[in-house]
Amino acid sequence: MLVAAPGVGKSVLTTAYAVQSGTKTLYLSMDTDAYTTSVRLIAAINNCTLEQAEAARSARADWAIESLARVNHVHFAFPSSPDEREIAERLQTYREVRGEYPELLVLDNLSNIAFDDEEFAGLRRIMRELQAVGVRTKTSILVLHHAVGEFEDGQKAIPLSGVSGKLSKFPAMILTAHRDGGMVVSLSVVKNRFGKADPSGRGVTFNLMADMERVQVRDDPHPTRWSSSGEH
Repeated sequence: MLVAAPGVGKSVLTTAYAVQSGTKTLYLSMDTDAYTTSVRLIAAINNCTLEQAEAARSARADWAIESLARVNHVHFAFPSSPDEREIAERLQTYREVRGEYPELLVLDNLSNIAFDDEEFAGLRRIMRELQAVGVRTKTSILVLHHAVGEFEDGQKAIPLSGVSGKLSKFPAMILTAHRDGGMVVSLSVVKNRFGKADPSGRGVTFNLMADMERVQVRDDPHPTRWSSSGEH
């Protein structure tokens, strides 16, 4: 789970990761439409600004359209408010078309998934079911989610207690993100079933350089040290 306030760049970070990593991905985008996503992809692939990418997309420039075809390891879908049955059906359709389940399923974001229960009970039920889906299909699932109101300015580290809906017991790993308005996005490992973590959001952190205008993400050349051991 990746948790951040609106505007910090959860979707941009995740899109950049899917493009740059080469991971076979099914990306269910409920929070961003197809046009905006295509503009972000053009910028990410060509290292151009979003303004340049949008102009090329609108003009149907050959280089822009051709670059979209190169991202064939990421399949985007744009359901408005899917329930768990639709998510399962989309995974199965991916398998039927491509002969295997995706390596990564992205749900952007959790609050847009439909459920009939009371809000937090519904979110918890969905998270339990996603766990079962991940085990059955051997697919890594990345859920994008919001922080509680206290951290909605996006400028301070979010602790484990800042995850909206008290869903922290379900994911194997939870990262929270914040930034000060510049290019450095600070990520905190607040839960990690198999490694180091600090629920305060301050002890196990690292930085990424994120150019939101060009949808480019790279390691910070001056990484934060792991406070618990002094390792980079």
